[in-house]
Amino acid sequence: MVVLKILAVLALLWVVYILVQKMNAFTYKHYRYEFLDEGKMILVSFAYYLLAGGFIMYNSALNSGGDILNGGVLMFIGSIFMILNIWGNIKNTNLTVGLTFTVAQLLICTVVSVGAIVILLIATAAASAQYRCYDNNY
Repeated sequence: MVVLKILAVLALLWVVYILVQKMNAFTYKHYRYEFLDEGKMILVSFAYYLLAGGFIMYNSALNSGGDILNGGVLMFIGSIFMILNIWGNIKNTNLTVGLTFTVAQLLICTVVSVGAIVILLIATAAASAQYRCYDNNY
């Protein structure tokens, strides 16, 4: 059953990859603009991290009676990045295509952002593993 789940996830990733390629081909053909390149993925992922981190900090400070300004500032900066991304998408295309493809871009970038964090955590855990040293000849 685990193998089927892994194959289903891989098939889903392949379908998403095909859709991203078709979406970029369409927008590049008509507008000379790609919605999903590395720079935009990093910008949207960074905005997601700021929004999520700010929300967590805000709720934590609200529950403990601390300073809620730090979380609010992070959410404000994340919102600015999101607004800049949406504005750039609409500016380089038209309103309908810009909004429609921005929604698709945000959905795809959500998956990529979560996947990047999971991979980063796994790599950090693997790199910080402690190994026994059997050589006592210092």
